[in-house]
Amino acid sequence: MAAIQLFASLPVAFNPRVNCQTISSKRNVSRSHMSVNSVHEAAKFLREGIREGKFAPGQRLIARDVSALAGGGVGSYREALVRLAGEGLVTLHPNRGASVRKLDTKDVREIYLMLDALEPVAARLCAQHARRHEIDTAGLQTSASALNQACRSGRVSAFHAARYALLGFLRKESKAARLYEVAAPLSLQISKRENDSQLSKTAISISNEELQDIVSHILDGKAAKAERMMRSHIKRIGKAVLANMRADGRTI
Repeated sequence: MAAIQLFASLPVAFNPRVNCQTISSKRNVSRSHMSVNSVHEAAKFLREGIREGKFAPGQRLIARDVSALAGGGVGSYREALVRLAGEGLVTLHPNRGASVRKLDTKDVREIYLMLDALEPVAARLCAQHARRHEIDTAGLQTSASALNQACRSGRVSAFHAARYALLGFLRKESKAARLYEVAAPLSLQISKRENDSQLSKTAISISNEELQDIVSHILDGKAAKAERMMRSHIKRIGKAVLANMRADGRTI
């Protein structure tokens, strides 16, 4: 409950001068890649746009404009924006749509304090499930392999997408619904900044080695080691993100 209250208390900034129309000219959002026929699909589209930085912090999101841009019903996007507001990804503004949330260093520091408590627990629970053969071993190995391949290819964006997918897989396989509900939106909020702070091949190589070791410990059922290594990984990434933010002096 404390984690949820902290999550809900993080401040939000709004820039009314930036509207959804700028996305069509400045962002790579293509109607041809979308198939938005439900609130679930609309919410997924918006989440991915936020995670990839296609919808920038402070960006206004008006259901009518997003619908015209990406296809799908206006009503689906309106409901999706309400859903994302509940996840802390956007802020609703009466009669003005919504805006993508901005975060400052204080917000990010608090988010990593929470992820430092949640992600290691997910790793520990997965390892405990692995001991009892209650985990999708093949799925975990596939996720880890995709991460390793992206690292070896040097495709930074692909690596970060694979890392995000792997951590999401571990949260789901932890079988702790409340942990997933809190950690998933927190992770999404800082995903783009994590990408920006880990651009070198050396940086993604280190992350890959850490995560491959964590997966190995999970598959071996070594819960304490998996938890300890995940905590170390989250702390290291958090320090890199905060250092990057202080260097460029911007919010996200």
